[in-house]
Amino acid sequence: MLAFREILRRGRLTKTCEGMTRSVAEVIFRRPSNHAVQRCNAEAIGLFLAHWARPDPSPPVPGGASVLFMRPTFRLALALAFTTIATTALADTPEEHGQPVLDPSAAGTSLPTLDLEADAERGIDINVRFPFLAFVHTIDPWTEQSMMNVSWHPGCPVPISDLRAVDMTYWGFDKRPHWGRLIVHHDVSASVVRAFKAMYTARFPIRRMEPVDRYGGSDDASMLADNTSAFNCRAKTGGTTFSIHSYGRAIDINTVENPYVKGALVLPSTGAPFADRTNIRPGMILEGDLVTRAFDLEGFDWGGRWTSLKDYQHFEIVPPTN
Repeated sequence: MLAFREILRRGRLTKTCEGMTRSVAEVIFRRPSNHAVQRCNAEAIGLFLAHWARPDPSPPVPGGASVLFMRPTFRLALALAFTTIATTALADTPEEHGQPVLDPSAAGTSLPTLDLEADAERGIDINVRFPFLAFVHTIDPWTEQSMMNVSWHPGCPVPISDLRAVDMTYWGFDKRPHWGRLIVHHDVSASVVRAFKAMYTARFPIRRMEPVDRYGGSDDASMLADNTSAFNCRAKTGGTTFSIHSYGRAIDINTVENPYVKGALVLPSTGAPFADRTNIRPGMILEGDLVTRAFDLEGFDWGGRWTSLKDYQHFEIVPPTN
């Protein structure tokens, strides 16, 4: 087993952090004395996870996708346990200071880093410092409570027990990695991780990734926020039957850059400038690009190919019929 310091050395811990982080016990149990120590501890955790939670190859996806939770169970358990304990140790800084905390459940949180440009000058690969990570787990009681009568209610076509929370890294428009969360059906969780791994590797930017419960279950509010989300037990846009989102088998990505367009109707309204798909800008999804190819390989249908309307943000897999 490699020593903790050796893992950090091979992972090329930022020079300013060298000497601050000496052992696993120090990171887990010693409360950080200031923000610099907090960030260095979080950076060390990222390198530790990168070493011990290295993913095994899985079915090929553009960009060389792989799925963290397909490693042997003991490695996953180690990664999850270390992340949980370390999160508790690092989370004592007051929220108003705005310091990021390594917490897979904190959707939208920017992963701690000191200076990406300086890293690049020193030859440090962002994939080494903050590799793509994905944690798939059942819906915990706190998340279930937040979903109840918001995104899920009695009468929905799937029980909460069929859903999974996918906590994973995504690449932001600010050119930094972030934590995000999607709620999806367990049948498609592995496919979702592989597709988003390909997007992360290709540096496809995502504005934010939060469960729709953060927006009171409102699809309109979530779209206006340019939010990437999945499960929401609701009717189809402009219809009365259940949307595929109600089954946890649909995902909307960058809703402003990829609006829903039907005739003169554009949703969200702020997406109107992006209805012209010939003016290509960051975050847009286009036919044949990395995003559509990744989801094609996983069997998803893209709303940008529909003829009666265009739902450029939307990918879905229709649930099997009994």
